[in-house]
Amino acid sequence: MMRSTVFAHLLCLTLVGFGLTLATRAASAGAKAASGPTTQAADPAAITGTGWLDLLEDVTLEDWIRVPLPPGSPLSARNPWSYDRSARTLSCDGTGSDEIFLHRTLRSDGVLRVEWRFVGAPANPNAGIFIRTKADKSVWFESRLSPDGLGTLYGVNLGRDGKPKRFAYGTRRPALLHKPEEWNVTEFTSVGTRLILKLNGTVAADWNDCNVPEAQVGIRSDGTAIEFRAILFKPVP
Repeated sequence: MMRSTVFAHLLCLTLVGFGLTLATRAASAGAKAASGPTTQAADPAAITGTGWLDLLEDVTLEDWIRVPLPPGSPLSARNPWSYDRSARTLSCDGTGSDEIFLHRTLRSDGVLRVEWRFVGAPANPNAGIFIRTKADKSVWFESRLSPDGLGTLYGVNLGRDGKPKRFAYGTRRPALLHKPEEWNVTEFTSVGTRLILKLNGTVAADWNDCNVPEAQVGIRSDGTAIEFRAILFKPVP
């Protein structure tokens, strides 16, 4: 009789503990669902491994310079760029502006990773990501983020004679663009003369004729509100 009583008591405690565990897990899952998807960027080293440099680490944005388009034209007195410390995002309202935001440090071989999304559902969204680009735009390599340019590379390269030469490469891949308000990931790999453009995990362009070994990286405002939650660079030895 005593053994039966002890067994029943243990069984009761086990069931109570199991019930509390399920309740705790359900509450945790509910809290996560209620909070919705995060809009904050993870630690750079935690995104895809170690070795990433966070180009937005200085939230004052003093590491960046504004370059008007076309080069030499007056720079708008109104700065469209701002950093939201709570959301940890760089924003550009895009209103009436067409300019490049270049990071001051020169970069050579490496991987540029940019996480971005258009704000709202603009009818004709347009922006860009640059690699191996000079502030005077004598040479520049851009991946357009507009649906009619997504997946292509174009800009001004150095020809074999050392003179600037316009180029365009690739096929438009508008299907790779995520839905409005969803984050997109662009990875721009530069090694020697080779540039590889990857959009949301898919290689969109692989070009092997870049004759500019070192320059700056940056982003573009072209009349569309856009947000960036991560701009990272990983040097390639």
